[in-house]
Amino acid sequence: MVDFSLTEEQLLLRETLRDLLAKHAPRPGGVGPDPARDAELWAQFVALGLVGLAIPEVHGGSGCGAAEIAVVAEELGRAMVTLPWLAHAATAVDVLRSFGTPDQQNRLLPQMARGALRLSFAHLDGGLACRAEPQADGHRLSGEKIHVLGGAQADLIIVSARTAPGKTGLFLLPATSPGSRITPVTLLDGSPAARLRLDGTFVPAMDVMALVAPTLDAVLDRMHAATAAEAIGAMEALLSATVDYLKQRTQFGRPLAQFQALRHRVAEMAIACAEARASMQLATLALDAEAGFRRRCAHGAQSRIAELSRHVAQEAIQLHGAMGVSDELAIGQLFKRLYVFDIAFGSGAAHLQHYADALQADPSRRAGLMDRATITEEC
Repeated sequence: MVDFSLTEEQLLLRETLRDLLAKHAPRPGGVGPDPARDAELWAQFVALGLVGLAIPEVHGGSGCGAAEIAVVAEELGRAMVTLPWLAHAATAVDVLRSFGTPDQQNRLLPQMARGALRLSFAHLDGGLACRAEPQADGHRLSGEKIHVLGGAQADLIIVSARTAPGKTGLFLLPATSPGSRITPVTLLDGSPAARLRLDGTFVPAMDVMALVAPTLDAVLDRMHAATAAEAIGAMEALLSATVDYLKQRTQFGRPLAQFQALRHRVAEMAIACAEARASMQLATLALDAEAGFRRRCAHGAQSRIAELSRHVAQEAIQLHGAMGVSDELAIGQLFKRLYVFDIAFGSGAAHLQHYADALQADPSRRAGLMDRATITEEC
């Protein structure tokens, strides 16, 4: 039997972060960037060592793994924090550790661990929107990335680009490189992103990470598991807010929490949260497993949590008398956060298709491919 309880160190990490975020909670109605508040909170992240959580100790970080990343991501989702911590301190670090040369890692990871440098990863189109043309002493990149999480706050961006038909390379690009243009974008939930336009931007040979990168599936699966944990935090925050509201609001002289029909709906929300957490935990535990199983768990979690989070968010809105859609209540912001979760990394339907593709690639499970019960059970 697998023990899902947190270790003492993970519990301390969770409580420390929860206390910090309680003091920097976003204001209702304040969806959108708040530069002063974001800068103060990021400085606190640096002071606590959170920006170096996934960086090896030899480079000045903590050397933590996926379980600790999930703990932090869940608390950020619960507190509606829109800072791109996952983009900078988890995914970009993961790419650099996986594909960076020893010189690039020795040069950049220590700076990232002490908060002096931020990286983002521009890849969500699979590298198809950019191309890399070889030059005598480097490459020139052309194309556009329309969705770079934390791109406007990054000092360096890892860009994926086509090096040949069917082949993808990875390149380190300073944000201020000649021929590049970064346009800040604010997502629906207030999260910062950016569009990156490249017009013959030159990348010297020392900043080429990989001309023919091996599959990025492992990095993307770890990103999906972390974002799933963030969604769990938002879902449970919605559940908690709804329970509190039903206890306080009265109708016909009785608290709404005493009405059996409403209690049943809240119970269904709690069950959905528990099922979503189980999917996230399976995806996190499977990150070190065989590639096919790891991919099924990651895409299955994204697909299932997208469906469950929609149910929880819609129930929270309705049980608040629909006024929850307003920005005056926190649940309106949580609703938007879960909506972004559902579309920012591919829709639930797209992840379900990826799950089916991974399942079909496993001959031992082809018999149950079209059986939704099989898919739901494993997700």
